[in-house]
Formats: sequence, structure tokens, C-alpha cells
Amino acid sequence: MNPSRLSLRNKKNELSSSSRSSYSTMTPSKEAVQASRESAGATIHQFKVKERSLNVMFMYNGHSFDAFEILGLPAGCSYQKAKIQFDQDAKSNQSDFELKSLALDAIKKSQGVN
Repeated sequence: MNPSRLSLRNKKNELSSSSRSSYSTMTPSKEAVQASRESAGATIHQFKVKERSLNVMFMYNGHSFDAFEILGLPAGCSYQKAKIQFDQDAKSNQSDFELKSLALDAIKKSQGVN
């Protein structure tokens, strides 16, 4: 092997090992971060939020469908918007009327609308 290639490889290894060691010394420990927060007077609040799914799933012909996806709406929109979209779709074409009406009913039931 060529001696110049060996020296270049050694320099690369030295650089990579020195950069790794400097990175590990630059990263603060969890205790140091907590101590700095406490000394700065920062308080950490933890909130417990109940998650809920925005999607409404229903069964039709042995398959599960997302009601909002069937109507072409973003998940979680209101029943009123779903009803408007359903009415527009019903006027424009009659295909999949049963599927879309079941999707609208599923949204209605999920939002507790009478």
C-alpha cells in the first residue's frame, strides 16, 4: 500500500473519533437539564388529555368504511357539513346512494345529533 493513503486513513479515523468524543461532551445529561430548569424557575405542567378518534367507521356489505372518506370530507367535520355534502352528491349523481346515506347516518350517530 501507498504510505500516503495510510496516513490519510489515519487522519480520517482521528477526526471521526475526535468529533464523536466532542459530541458526547457537548450533550448535557438529563440531570443537568433538570437542574438548569429548576434554577431558572421553570415549571413543567403535564396535561392529561383524553384522545378521541376523528374517524367514523361503519360496516357495509361486509367491509368497513370511513364515513368521512366516503363523503369526501376531512375527518371530524360537523354533521351539518356532512349533510350539505350528501345533499350535493345526491343531486349530482345517484351512484352509491345507499353507501353514502349509511355514512351520513354513522356520522349523525357518532355526534349524537337527533
